[in-house]
Amino acid sequence: MNFGRKFYFSVSLLFREIAQKFINIDEPIFMLRNKYEPENKERFLNVFREIILFTYRNEFKNISISKGILKPKSNIKDDSNNITSDIGWGCMYRVTQMSIAYGVRQFLKSYLGDSNIENIIKNFQDNEYAKFSIHNMVNVALSEFGINPTSWIGPTTSSMIADKLINDNRNIISNIQIASIAYIDGTIYKNQAIKHFSEISSDSCTFVWLCMKLGTSKFNISAYKETIISMSNVPQFICIMGGNNYSSGALLIVAFSDTFLYCLDPHIKVLPMFSEKNFSRDEFIQEIPTKIYWEELNPSLSMVYICRNLEDFDGLCSELTRINSDLFEIINNFEIELRSEMEFNSGFLIV
Repeated sequence: MNFGRKFYFSVSLLFREIAQKFINIDEPIFMLRNKYEPENKERFLNVFREIILFTYRNEFKNISISKGILKPKSNIKDDSNNITSDIGWGCMYRVTQMSIAYGVRQFLKSYLGDSNIENIIKNFQDNEYAKFSIHNMVNVALSEFGINPTSWIGPTTSSMIADKLINDNRNIISNIQIASIAYIDGTIYKNQAIKHFSEISSDSCTFVWLCMKLGTSKFNISAYKETIISMSNVPQFICIMGGNNYSSGALLIVAFSDTFLYCLDPHIKVLPMFSEKNFSRDEFIQEIPTKIYWEELNPSLSMVYICRNLEDFDGLCSELTRINSDLFEIINNFEIELRSEMEFNSGFLIV
């Protein structure tokens, strides 16, 4: 990481650490079908602190790039042979990890009454043996999409990476089957879901990634703010992978109010590598949410849902149509269209 990026990160980290010491809630907050009034601030914070946080790490084992997976046109950067930290480039990868961990935990809590956090977290250790490690995500990004290690990615690319990893590792978390469907162009194709659910067991934990761009250079508040807030009442909704349009940082968005979005922030601290030997639950807790104004929200985002079966998926489609039939396009036919990497994230820049 060059000096400019190091300086930017150091300054932004300082301000984040200061901001984390304070939170003032003076309006209702909406999260997972609950409405938290200002007097219920502590209840909201307790629920927020249950979400697993993944942040920047350093001193981890080098991310080895398998030469056999390279595409013919791949040009690996010179510094990619010594990747022992994700500071400055890995925030969207960490947000993707948080989305997967959060979705699995909510599924376990809602349907099995169990959320053994250790069994979830161990799949995200900083090594190539953990299925959802940053090491494996970087290799999938390169092998499947030609994205260089240490390159910035946005929510659409990260959704495709998650989709690939989840579908390659369906039986590794607790006693459930996980699976994934990614809609990268914002359109939901129902026959893709019908095929998907016919191939997996009933009551699986299926992630649905719905990638959208809600605005041009900035988020269109007047058109889409109420739609986003309404997501908190959708039973299948989990979170949003997005970011701050001005600081160019990726965030996991989990709650909403009329003024703010409440987020987990992978930039708030830097820790040594995560391995089973140094596991501590406290490392994975964000005490106070990071707040951004609606005006700061980047228009490129990925909405994350969990569906148990086809009936649950149909329920999701009905909810989305009810909330905003003009925005959510649901059609029967699925046609794959190959797109360039530049189109994937619609200008989303991650620092």
